[in-house]
Amino acid sequence: MIPSVKLHPFSIKHLKKGHPWVIKDQYTARFPEDQILLKGLDDKKKAFCTLLHDPAHPEVKARLWSLQGKGLEELIGRIEAAIQKRFDLKIREERNCFFLLFGEADKLPGLFAILFNDVIVLQYYSFTWKGLEKKLVKAIETSFKKIFGSSPTLMIQERNKKQRVSFRHLKGKVVEETIVTEFGIQYKIKLSQNYDLGLYPDMAAIRKRVFSKKTYPRVLNLFSYTGAYSLMALARGSEHVCSVDSAGMAHDWLSENLELNNLSGESVLMKRSVQKALEALKREEKYDLIICDPPSFSTDGKKSTPALKSYETLLPLMTELLGEKGELIVFLNTHKVNWKKFEDKVRPLLRGLKIKEKLNLSEDCPRLKGFPEGDYLKGLWLYKS
Repeated sequence: MIPSVKLHPFSIKHLKKGHPWVIKDQYTARFPEDQILLKGLDDKKKAFCTLLHDPAHPEVKARLWSLQGKGLEELIGRIEAAIQKRFDLKIREERNCFFLLFGEADKLPGLFAILFNDVIVLQYYSFTWKGLEKKLVKAIETSFKKIFGSSPTLMIQERNKKQRVSFRHLKGKVVEETIVTEFGIQYKIKLSQNYDLGLYPDMAAIRKRVFSKKTYPRVLNLFSYTGAYSLMALARGSEHVCSVDSAGMAHDWLSENLELNNLSGESVLMKRSVQKALEALKREEKYDLIICDPPSFSTDGKKSTPALKSYETLLPLMTELLGEKGELIVFLNTHKVNWKKFEDKVRPLLRGLKIKEKLNLSEDCPRLKGFPEGDYLKGLWLYKS
């Protein structure tokens, strides 16, 4: 028997519109602690939804499972439908690193799964999935084998705000590293060693779009991490690519990726803060394309600054380094800032620049209508006018 709970009028309104989260409030404080599923009551005390309870989460206390009263019998079908969707998109013909499950957009709230070659990394953003793990793993293994025809290795990563490394290998099989291929480029993935695994597959479709029709002779990649954009530029014919990141680990990893790929063109690595690099590069030759993808909080080595605010300083410096017909792509990667706030911040800083198009999630990373938090990846593709 699934217990019924009263919900805040705000939660009722947004759940009925399809928003999948119930945020912590005075109502959630009265939710029974030991229940996986809850029935949500509307203002007339009528059950209108089934919620996946998440008492351990500090903010999101429940997530929408169904507006039709359906329970966990839907789990296997939803997993199979999500994996089938990726198969039908033929993503694996171009890359063997992509999302199999994408949380709320696949009706699997707080649950993500990334395929790295033949390893599936499950990511829990809702702690409730840990209690359903046995059933969940079996459903993924069965569905993947049915659709893709092979048996994957599974491991679990519990995501957390402190970015603490937390991995569990299942069935005793430990995979520390694997090599994946994206659009003909190879990347080393280090499993269980770092919070981030070495490649962001949610940006793969954007990388393809940016370099699909044009070669940029000189490219500057800021906050380059392990060099996905740098390698893509070199693979598409760039003559000179400069990768800037303050982390020595990132440069070491990028160097390993460069060794994996037989690419022509000059690759320069700068280990320093992005602001200092931009100031040092002002006297150098101009760039045809600059990519800036800061973490949620960028750092100059001494202090951290929210990525959105950092553009006040960085965007003018980047503009100075653009060639006559140069292009600039600026990203923001957080669910806490919506598109309007991002654009409102950037537009006053566009001195001599115009917006070519917006870049966001696509392909294996679908967006859910009415769920702005799920549309976390935002990019503005700018050009010098």
